[in-house]
Amino acid sequence: MQKPDDSNDPHPLYQPMKPDVPDYKPSLPQEPSDTKHGKYEAETVAAGDTTQYTPIPNQTTKKNWFVGLSRRTKIIAGVTLLIVIFVAAFVPAYLTTHNNNNDSTSTSSSNSTTTSPSNSTTKPPPNRPNVTPAGLPINNATYRISVGNGRNGCNQFLSVVGCSSGGTVDMYSGDDNSGRQEFLFTLVEGKTNIYNIAVGGRSGCNTFLSSSPCPSNVVTLFGGDDQSGRQQWFANPIANTTNRFNLMTVTGRAGCNQFLSTADCTNSSNLVDMFNVDDGSGRQRWVLTRIV
Repeated sequence: MQKPDDSNDPHPLYQPMKPDVPDYKPSLPQEPSDTKHGKYEAETVAAGDTTQYTPIPNQTTKKNWFVGLSRRTKIIAGVTLLIVIFVAAFVPAYLTTHNNNNDSTSTSSSNSTTTSPSNSTTKPPPNRPNVTPAGLPINNATYRISVGNGRNGCNQFLSVVGCSSGGTVDMYSGDDNSGRQEFLFTLVEGKTNIYNIAVGGRSGCNTFLSSSPCPSNVVTLFGGDDQSGRQQWFANPIANTTNRFNLMTVTGRAGCNQFLSTADCTNSSNLVDMFNVDDGSGRQRWVLTRIV
């Protein structure tokens, strides 16, 4: 059977395949390449168009570590630095002052609570003797005055009350730094070993240690030396002792008691008065401990 002729058919069923023809691709012009690719750079070799790549050294920029910190971290670091500077500058000075104050407070507390006679014989200031070479109180020196013996377990220090309480002279437990347990010894002009004894801590009122006219044995304070002799005290060194004295009036009390004395501890008495003799009890013997 013969195949129908379909050459005149407007819609043939198939087309015969054409032989393969390569696509036409026009050649591009050759241009030098100067493009950088990452870490490599193209260079044209003088002998031809051959392109080679030269490695570029790995160059890392060093960054300032502080610049890289956050703003909050920088603020914290700044505040910490200021605190360290403050501590280094002021804490040593504060500690030194604080320690000095503690030492002063401890000394005051020890003096005010101690009743042992041994504490009344503390050393005088450096390079300052407690008494003269002859064993007498030093002119214009300030002393604490404590009883030599006879009052174990009760107050030991000669003391005076404040101005608002009058002119009472009595015994106290220690030096409270008020000045009222500190006595200035001043030689009476023209006399040897006879002193005016004036207490501190009583600005504006009577300060001179004084005895009363006979027959009274009261010891009190007076406004000055009235030349009666009752504000003039003879410091008589006790034989075979150091810094211990009888304190006596020489004139102004003829025929009555002349020795500065204190009562025993019966009924916790702190009385200071005049007595007729050194009875050996220790209560008419006074220890002078230099302060200034």
